[in-house]
Amino acid sequence: MHPQTNIFKKNFYLYLYFLIVFISFLLGFFFNEDSSGGGLVDFEHEWISIQEFKLGINSALTSMKYESSRTPLFLILNYFNPFNDTEYGFRFSNFIFNLFIPISFFYLLRKKYDDLSFNLIVAITVLLYLSPYFRTSSYWAHQENLPVFFTICSLLYLQLYESNKINRNFIHIFGIAIVSSLAFYSDQKYIFASLFCFIKLIILYRNNYKNIFFICVFFFISSLPIFYLFYLWKGILPIQSQFRIGFYPKNISLGLSIISFYFLPLFLILKNKFSEILKSIEKIDIIFLIFLTFIIIFSIPDFQNPWGGGVIYKIFYVLNLFINNEIITKIIFLIFVIISTFFIYILLRQNILNFFPLLIIIILSTFIEMTYQEYFDPIIIVLLFSYFKFHDKYVDIFSKKIVFNYSLFFIFFLIFANIYYNQFNLVN
Repeated sequence: MHPQTNIFKKNFYLYLYFLIVFISFLLGFFFNEDSSGGGLVDFEHEWISIQEFKLGINSALTSMKYESSRTPLFLILNYFNPFNDTEYGFRFSNFIFNLFIPISFFYLLRKKYDDLSFNLIVAITVLLYLSPYFRTSSYWAHQENLPVFFTICSLLYLQLYESNKINRNFIHIFGIAIVSSLAFYSDQKYIFASLFCFIKLIILYRNNYKNIFFICVFFFISSLPIFYLFYLWKGILPIQSQFRIGFYPKNISLGLSIISFYFLPLFLILKNKFSEILKSIEKIDIIFLIFLTFIIIFSIPDFQNPWGGGVIYKIFYVLNLFINNEIITKIIFLIFVIISTFFIYILLRQNILNFFPLLIIIILSTFIEMTYQEYFDPIIIVLLFSYFKFHDKYVDIFSKKIVFNYSLFFIFFLIFANIYYNQFNLVN
């Protein structure tokens, strides 16, 4: 038998799985799938904003019709979109672009992990096509996926530079500064991409003061447009959205619960290692646990409506409807968030940079009225498999068992998300 025939038979189920997921992703657009509950509603705001930008970028930046709380790169790029004359053309052209974002993720994994099998990388890449939030943003021309794309590009560019697969010269340092800043210009929360690249380059050249100087200069230059933008806005949000700024501590515990949701497949794998993990706890970890407990107690939300908050919050909202006792609901929620967050901390404490993007997103979300699952999805998938450095003793994120668990997890997540929003018609 021909070797290629053997390879095809061996990978038949993987190819079939990819084909089914990919076709479902394509069909989702034509059936107007709304897996996150805010597709059509948020699209109406996006359409108003893009109409304003068509009249001129400069005037739109300070217009009260700029209905977004994000930095404007998405809208600026779509100003040049030749298909933005109709709602369908605007949506379809952005859908085609989003179709290729998982391919960039695939390429990042291939370059970052030379020893990973092709099949495993394909299985990980497919997770993006299964994400309810990636799908909805792709179908309804939302802004959330663009900063994810530039974050992937930033990590890829940095990886190629660090591994000497491209020349280590000032041109590429400046290139990394520009590409990573594009994530921030797509969404303020993604400033972590630029800061991460900056820190990694500083560490790489810690003994070369000349290079450190130029790194600082290049990243400063790449940040100049945002200073101008904040000057125009007289703040960090567009003028129309500045009424949203405040201090909302509940978003801390809500953000932690959302992060915990994406670690559930890992918790299931590690259930036999919990005792071993507990034995590794040191005094500094106990101090962190005490601090964490106070923070979560201070930031615990109420459960009075289903608006925002993420999947875990919605589960507890439904639980509160059944037991009709908010004190008990809050106690159970408190215990869940404390335990799950502490275990995440234990898994990630090996490298302090692991906490960087999570902390930035959570901290920035405390200044807006409500945090949403989409703030962490699909970027959390990218972080899990291309950014986080787990404790080798406990987690091999690329084990077939873990990847399989995540595949099942996102399949069921997608199914239940559609059932939830279609049957109950609840807002995101």
